[in-house]
Amino acid sequence: LGKTEKLTHEKLRRVAATAAKSANSLKAKALALIEPDIEILSTIDIGKDWQAIGAALAEGAALSLYKYNKYFTVNNKKNSTLKQISVVSEDANRTREIGKGIAFAEVVCEATYFARDLANAPANEIYPETLAQRVKQAGRKSKFSVTVFDERKIKQLKMGGVLTVSKGSDQPPRFI
Repeated sequence: LGKTEKLTHEKLRRVAATAAKSANSLKAKALALIEPDIEILSTIDIGKDWQAIGAALAEGAALSLYKYNKYFTVNNKKNSTLKQISVVSEDANRTREIGKGIAFAEVVCEATYFARDLANAPANEIYPETLAQRVKQAGRKSKFSVTVFDERKIKQLKMGGVLTVSKGSDQPPRFI
């Protein structure tokens, strides 16, 4: 982790990512991360925000294991062998707070995986219209509203930049 006074949530993310990748490369099925030492935390800026600490550890570990392997054959898919990541604490209250952070991180990681899948998909699969459809589906699933402008509405709103960029494609533009 480096020097105590330079410990940040980002460093916690990175160490959890390194631990998860190492465990996965060793074909481990489970990884236990131990909460940062409470005595050390009391001396530095990140303090004792156990939810943020739990979120940082969970995000680092989960996001480091992302792979876009949709088009790999079954034999060539390198699936993660790591199936369980736990954060260990010696205090029940800290465990509850860390758990809340982990629950928040699950939502963030699911959304990040979704965005990464869209970004990594080939252009014949994801283009303005299909991107808009996927985002609408996500909105229905997660109960948030999505507004999509078609080419007519984009012209009406004089969104010249979007129209100009779309001229380089056979696909009509969408603005989400």
